[in-house]
Amino acid sequence: MSLFIMRHRRWLLTLTIVLLGGLLVIYSIYPLISIHSVNARLTQTTCDMIRPGMIEEQVIAILGGPAGDYRDGAYEPPDDYQTAMQHWFGDEGNITIVFDKDGQVISADYLPVLARKPGIIERLRAWLGL
Repeated sequence: MSLFIMRHRRWLLTLTIVLLGGLLVIYSIYPLISIHSVNARLTQTTCDMIRPGMIEEQVIAILGGPAGDYRDGAYEPPDDYQTAMQHWFGDEGNITIVFDKDGQVISADYLPVLARKPGIIERLRAWLGL
């Protein structure tokens, strides 16, 4: 065993435990952040799964969460925001669902985001190589 490892064995063991513990905490908390799981589902593929006649609960089950802004940045809704129209905003794209008076889907539209900046979680995961 090298002299350095022998002299600093306790310090290296403590550092290793702290680093592994920190990574374990980050890894276990990340799936609990629902914003990222919904954001990942806002794609053309999931939008195509939504059909006329579905109710809002079915749409939420497909998209992973209620209507809302799931992008990393802030968003101000337009002035003409309609209650029969629900929006899911994500970093990859946006889905708009129009419901009739009975709460059934009339239409579902997907609009991809052409250029976006990676969020802090994406940058951290890329930096860590995850």
